Amino acid sequence: MSQSFRCNNQIAAAVRNVGGNNAFTGCGDGTHETHRAFIVKESSASFADSVSALQQLTEQGALDLASAAIVCRGHKQLESIRGQVNYSKLHGKTKELATAAFLRDSHHNYRGAFQTVERIVREIAGDDALWDRIAEAPDAAEARAVSLAIWRFVKDAGRLPSVSRLGEEWIQSVREQLAALIAKIGVKGEVKLGSHIRKTGLRNDQLALPLFKAQKDFPAVRQDTIHQVKGESIDSVLVIGSTRFWNSVVKAVDDGVSSEDRRLAYVAMTRARHQLIVGLPRGHFDKHAKTWTSWGFAVFPD
Repeated sequence: MSQSFRCNNQIAAAVRNVGGNNAFTGCGDGTHETHRAFIVKESSASFADSVSALQQLTEQGALDLASAAIVCRGHKQLESIRGQVNYSKLHGKTKELATAAFLRDSHHNYRGAFQTVERIVREIAGDDALWDRIAEAPDAAEARAVSLAIWRFVKDAGRLPSVSRLGEEWIQSVREQLAALIAKIGVKGEVKLGSHIRKTGLRNDQLALPLFKAQKDFPAVRQDTIHQVKGESIDSVLVIGSTRFWNSVVKAVDDGVSSEDRRLAYVAMTRARHQLIVGLPRGHFDKHAKTWTSWGFAVFPD
């Protein structure tokens, strides 16, 4: 497709190199001087510079922050922009459950949290005949009861503990509550949760800290992964990523080859209707800023 019915001409001109289609155009000129594509030099691990630029540019462009979004390659960046992550060194199912609690607490992503918890429960109690019965009759009362029990577990911060709780408390609580959930859904076999839910990976000092300490003043703006915004049209988009990710994108463009990172970057950038902001880590920015400006991105602040 050579014309976007989402992006304005300024954004389309800037991202056409990423997409590899030199004929790519937008659906009309932007109506404000800030309705275009920008790059920001990011000096913070929490992407504070980029988030600040998003706030300033949406205000200058008379756009609503509620109609903006921060988009990234994966959940790791979503965690880092919201605060201090202390659970990233946990292992296996313990880390996955902490991530599920983070998705619920920080992003209200109950569906993602539910899917994670359901999979973990199945893996922990995988040999039980319960799962065979559910597979044979997925619409039966037993299957619905199991899904409801897991859903209630996920929704309730007293069952799936909040990531604001201290590490040692959280691990003990999630072990007890998961045992209660497994018993409630009717698993008959013995499940040794001590071998699955462990504090391995957390330093002693981290055990006395919240698993996640949120930034108090973080703006009320949506955050999602690239996969979650496919097909959408968003007024103002901030795309963030690691140095490795952006290096991969630029290299693919320079080499004239397709790659997963290049494709994802293009998908993320073309969600933007009026404003596109790309947060580039300092190391990448210092090396490749001229490439980005040659594509049509403006540096903010100039």
